[in-house]
Parts: sequence; structure tokens; C-alpha cells
Amino acid sequence: PSLHRWAALLLTGCLLMLHTACEENFDEANQNPNEPVNSEPEFLLRGIIRKTSDAMVLESFLTGNIVAQTASKTLRVETEVYDWGKKGGFPDTWFPLYDAANDARNMRTSAQEEDETANEAVALIMEAYIFSVLTDAYGDIPYTDALAGDDETYFPTFTSQEDIYLADAQGTPTSDGLLAKLERANELLAQTSGASVDGDILFGGAPMMWR
Repeated sequence: PSLHRWAALLLTGCLLMLHTACEENFDEANQNPNEPVNSEPEFLLRGIIRKTSDAMVLESFLTGNIVAQTASKTLRVETEVYDWGKKGGFPDTWFPLYDAANDARNMRTSAQEEDETANEAVALIMEAYIFSVLTDAYGDIPYTDALAGDDETYFPTFTSQEDIYLADAQGTPTSDGLLAKLERANELLAQTSGASVDGDILFGGAPMMWR
């Protein structure tokens, strides 16, 4: 009987320890410092510039040469048959530019939270530029409710090119149009006296070069 009592006490103690371990600081103990939830604007900007420039170089060199029939590919034929939006195709313009646009939107949100005016302005400029390339290439594209996967908008509607540049889907002037984004970016850059654009691998951090 004595042995059974000690075994029962030991088991009870172990259960109490496990219960306490699962209750106290459980969230903190399971946070991986090597996988941050949020990214700083300067880290996003490097990738945005690189992704956008890579997509544009591929489009202008490979797509342009192949469509003009000054070059030809032997491995894949997507470009020759005008299938320029196929995911995984090469060269690919649609998907990498939307990927960069999503990063630009996240950069803008992060810059606003950190009150980094210069980075917010650059994010607006990059977002406007990327969408201008997309709509110039494809015409009507997902824009008004694009980049809203976190809100479970998985099938965004297409917005007309005119509305993308100037207004919303109802024709009402809006601050979300590309030209309005650029105007807002210009206003923000005018306020960045002495500030530097962190992560700027295009103009070396000089905000006035973005105006």
C-alpha cells in the first residue's frame, strides 16, 4: 500500500508539472526568432526592386526578341504561342509582378506603422509603377480588391484600365488610383528632409531621386 501511495503521489506531481509547463509562457517559448512574423520596410524594398527589375528585363529582352522573331526558344514555346500569363512559364510577367506588388503593399503598411515617411513614399511609387506595367501589358486586371488574400478575397474582380489610373470601379475619383498614389508619394517625399530610404539598392537611399 505504501508503494502504491508513493506512485500515486509521483504521478500527481508529474501531471501538475506538465500542466504548469503548458500554461505558463507557452506562447513565448514557441516563438521562433528565426521566422519573424513581420518584415521591416528596408528588407522588403530590396526584394521589390530586384523582382520588378528581373521581370522587366525578361519581358523586354526575351519576350520582345521572341515575339519580334529575332530569337527563338528550343525548350519552351509559351511565348511563341502568346501564352504570357502561364504560371511557371518562362519568361513570366504576371505572377512575379503581382508578387512584387504584394510586397510593396506590405512595405507601405509597415512603413506607416513605423512612421517612416520616405519608405512609405517609395512603396507607393513601386506599387504604382508595377500596376502601371501590368495594366499597360494586359489591359483590365485585378486591382481594386487585389492583394487581399489575407481577407479571404481569392478571386478578385477585374478593374478597367481607366479606373486603375484615375478612379474606382464606379468612376468616382479615389486616392487609390495610380496617379493619386504618385501624387501622395510626392507629397511625402517633400517632407523627408535629410531622411534616407533604407534598403534602396536603386538610388542608394536618396529620397529626392525618387521624385
